[in-house]
Amino acid sequence: MTHPQAPLAIVTGASGGIGACVARRLARRGYRLALLGRDTHRLANLQAELHAGPGCTTLALDLADPAPRRRALVNLLAEQGPAEVVVNNAGYNVYRRFVDTAADEHDAITQVNYHAAIELTRLALPAMLERRRGWVINVTSVSAKMGPWGHAAYAAAKAALVTTTQSLAAEHPRTGVHFTYVNPGIVDTAYYHGPAMGPLWQSVRRHAIPPDAVARRIETLLDRPRLELAVPRHYRILDWLTAFSPTLCHRLVASHSRPAEAPTTTAAEVPPAPAKAEG
Repeated sequence: MTHPQAPLAIVTGASGGIGACVARRLARRGYRLALLGRDTHRLANLQAELHAGPGCTTLALDLADPAPRRRALVNLLAEQGPAEVVVNNAGYNVYRRFVDTAADEHDAITQVNYHAAIELTRLALPAMLERRRGWVINVTSVSAKMGPWGHAAYAAAKAALVTTTQSLAAEHPRTGVHFTYVNPGIVDTAYYHGPAMGPLWQSVRRHAIPPDAVARRIETLLDRPRLELAVPRHYRILDWLTAFSPTLCHRLVASHSRPAEAPTTTAAEVPPAPAKAEG
């Protein structure tokens, strides 16, 4: 199959927020785009917005479901050709205690935030290594540095993605393929505006930055690759604070992430899972 000359960039969680902003920036750089997300309508709007670019394919997909996810990703690469840039941005969480989170919800969070990114990377990486050119950019979270209240599955998945990225960078030095994990702080996206994360948003919104501020920093990686990118930069202080006193860092993160009144529900009383926000 003959593919267009423009290099391909795949962005997950592209329905809005950071993913949509990254897509716009990559389109301006001349990339063909394959955009994945859950919201068909918003993907279609973004595709229409970017129609003048070198090409844009959209795929509505629930990344929490492993079997259809794999089939869709395999078919996508077969149809669109090898990817030069992969931005694993999709993510969602429920702001709830571990004991109040049903096992299937915990697993779904892990699937979206970790396993989906690993699967796409596993499928795209061999062609990058063969061509000796590529970028794998994994959008993780500042919560990977110290687990906040109500983030047990999410923080664990993002921390796993951080260390996997580090291992990939160690395994493939000087290959022309670059690996980065991006740790955003509080970003004003749909992630925080639904019922799942709304209570946390009320206490952290004053610290929020616009999603394009993160996308702008991600774009710089194409010119100046690096292993870690913290957005905003001052969140790197958590590394120093953890080195000085993990207990102090934990107390700080816990106090700023805990709701005003911690819920007392049990796992049996967990309400139905809210709609997912993947980027």
